[in-house]
Amino acid sequence: MTADEPSALSPFGLVQHLAEVERNWIQRVFARREVYAGRPVDDTGRLCPDGVTGS
Repeated sequence: MTADEPSALSPFGLVQHLAEVERNWIQRVFARREVYAGRPVDDTGRLCPDGVTGS
């Protein structure tokens, strides 16, 4: 058996992803909103809260 490469996913990254998925689902199902399916990011490549970009 060979060792796998370490994952770049951090616990914080996983929690951030799950929060984004849940927020998207709640907006679509309960608020009946059409939400952007992508991941808006700022100039540094970091996820923007509430889809607001810094540019």
